[in-house]
Amino acid sequence: MIKNQLLEELNQVPDELLTEIFHYTVYLKSKHMHPLETPILSQIALGQEWLLPEEDTAWESL
Repeated sequence: MIKNQLLEELNQVPDELLTEIFHYTVYLKSKHMHPLETPILSQIALGQEWLLPEEDTAWESL
């Protein structure tokens, strides 16, 4: 039941907030996982950011 309510809410959220919601969801999951699993979740969440053209530009001079 709560999953259905959550999905209904997500369908009404503006697209620009979805990344933030995704990161928060990953954070919440990581709080309840084994310490060795946390870096894997971080890599998944940050991987989306790493692939942005802005990231390439930011790191060009290094």
